[in-house]
Amino acid sequence: MESYEVEELLKDPLGTEYLREHLTTTTNSEYLFFYTKVEELHNNDDNDEEVKKLANKIYKLFFQEKSTFYIQFTQELISTIMEDIEEDIFTSFMYDDAQEYVVEFITNNCIQSFLESDSYNEYKTRKENDPNLEKKFATLEQAICISERNSNTLNDIYPCNYKPRKPLIVMNDLLTSLITILKLNFSINLKKINFEKIKKSFSYQKFTKATSELQKVDLNLLKGNEIFTFFINLYNLLYIHIIIEDQAFVNIKTIKTRNYIVNGLEFKLDDILNGILRSNQKVNGKNYFSENDLRKQFSTENVDPRIHFALLNFQYGISLIKKYEPQTIDEELKEMAKIQTNTMLIVKKNAIYLPLDTNIFLNDFGQNNQQIMGNLSELSKNDVFLKMKKNEIKKIQFFKNQMIFSQLSLHFNYNIFTSQK
Repeated sequence: MESYEVEELLKDPLGTEYLREHLTTTTNSEYLFFYTKVEELHNNDDNDEEVKKLANKIYKLFFQEKSTFYIQFTQELISTIMEDIEEDIFTSFMYDDAQEYVVEFITNNCIQSFLESDSYNEYKTRKENDPNLEKKFATLEQAICISERNSNTLNDIYPCNYKPRKPLIVMNDLLTSLITILKLNFSINLKKINFEKIKKSFSYQKFTKATSELQKVDLNLLKGNEIFTFFINLYNLLYIHIIIEDQAFVNIKTIKTRNYIVNGLEFKLDDILNGILRSNQKVNGKNYFSENDLRKQFSTENVDPRIHFALLNFQYGISLIKKYEPQTIDEELKEMAKIQTNTMLIVKKNAIYLPLDTNIFLNDFGQNNQQIMGNLSELSKNDVFLKMKKNEIKKIQFFKNQMIFSQLSLHFNYNIFTSQK
């Protein structure tokens, strides 16, 4: 394709979306993003205030070296644009030369691989069958700009400008990628894992970019156990992502504020735990999600206490990472309960000791000590179960979380990759 043919492709909304879909698999998606933002500037030619606002945004997104979407333009182009900005001259055509530069770059570096891709074949087929097709994917206005993002959100660094796949497929691929990264960088001692090295690796950057697909997955496609399983996996995915980003083993503040955007909705760890998996539990006398909260529709009808053995929490030794499947979730939770009670439960004399933080959700196992110990004994199926059965354990006590942290790395080492499908 010549440059003029590429420009024709870019003027076709459907062609632009298929090219964008292809470029998300490369490292050049920022060039197409720049082209579309300049087109947006052209479309606001009659609004001086909007032109200035968009022109400044384009500069921040693509000309500042610290930006995720930074493009290395020629010094001549940069100087010309800088002069206009310094003299407070903002026009809808001020980036036209830079746009031509981008079209030439796409022509020389991206088009050939696009023509050989499945995206192009699908685009060509759809155009031949119906040349008047509407755009297949999200509108440009829905693109998330780095300058507007919530710094606590981990998956909006890159915009999701393509049609997402089914939620369970997306989740499966993300967990597979993350577990692979951990395997390649694993150390017996958690504190000796080189998280900075992980963050700089190509595989982790690719994973971070891939999490953007969660922004637009359609959760309404999920039913029954699929919803339940998706959110268990989402919780664990977010938890490990936070650990890598912030090295936040026990930093409660960081863990509680970080979030993902999923289906256009914000989910923090507490949102998933209390709002979804604990059936919209009451917090400070009020249901976690209000009646008008769109996230409430995904809340489970009942609380399955076994989730507490599946959800990662390094503070009290829940450190087995695996992918859960809707078809086998019941058996998997039974197995996890048996494994994790050996870590969480400490029996001493006539008392059972639990990590301090577990008192927050202990009522999920029963309304009094007898019910709680009875349910825990049924779940554990080990020596603790036998002692409970003989009524040798009379009370529940709590220990500070730091007591088990020194043992955590070994448990993490032993369990992290077992039961992995």
